Amino acid sequence: MALKDEIKSIIKKQGWTLTDVANEMTKITGKKYYCAYLSRRINNEIINYKEMKILCKIIGCKINIEFEE
Repeated sequence: MALKDEIKSIIKKQGWTLTDVANEMTKITGKKYYCAYLSRRINNEIINYKEMKILCKIIGCKINIEFEE
C-alpha cells in the first residue's frame, strides 16, 4: 500500500476527515491549513515530519522509527 493510502486509511479509521484534521492543524499551528492543501501534500507524499507529528497527535497515533540491526 502506498504511503498516501496508508495515511488516509488511518485518518478514516480513527474517525476523522481531512477537513477536520486541517481545521485542527490550523488551531494548533496558527497557520491556515486547507483540506485541499493537506490532501495535495499527502497525495504527493511531500508532507513533512513536523506536519506528520501534528497530524498523528490530532488523530491519536504515534510515529515510531526503528533502527535495523
